[in-house]
Amino acid sequence: MSTPTLKKTIKIQLQAFSVGSYIHQSAVASRFGLHPTDMLAIHYLDQEGEMTAGQLGKTLGLTSGATTAAIDRLIKSGFADRRTQGQDRRHVYVHLDQGNLKKLKATYEMIDERLEHVLDRFSEKNLQVIAIFLDALSQVDT
Repeated sequence: MSTPTLKKTIKIQLQAFSVGSYIHQSAVASRFGLHPTDMLAIHYLDQEGEMTAGQLGKTLGLTSGATTAAIDRLIKSGFADRRTQGQDRRHVYVHLDQGNLKKLKATYEMIDERLEHVLDRFSEKNLQVIAIFLDALSQVDT
């Protein structure tokens, strides 16, 4: 396959993967009574740790009102709570409930297993190229 054709094929495959990921993410969110934005909030809180509402809103690119609504949904669904740190009651942090997070992550176990089988088909060198490619994609501004 020529390079332009291969590039076009990769773009089409990435678009299909992206759509499939979005559909899956939306289905998981719905199953847990969440909005897709809530899933992003959970992802960032899981990766970065607790954040203030302002930090979370900035990370998600939301207005303060939309951030409050997302946090309220996370609290209502049992995925998060608001906490202060020690004696400093001026800052309230959004904190994930690890028990419910574990239940959410369990829904991805089958996908993780499939991914592991796919990755097993590639050599170490190819995996390094894939990692570089995915890192470069994550740096692309949207």
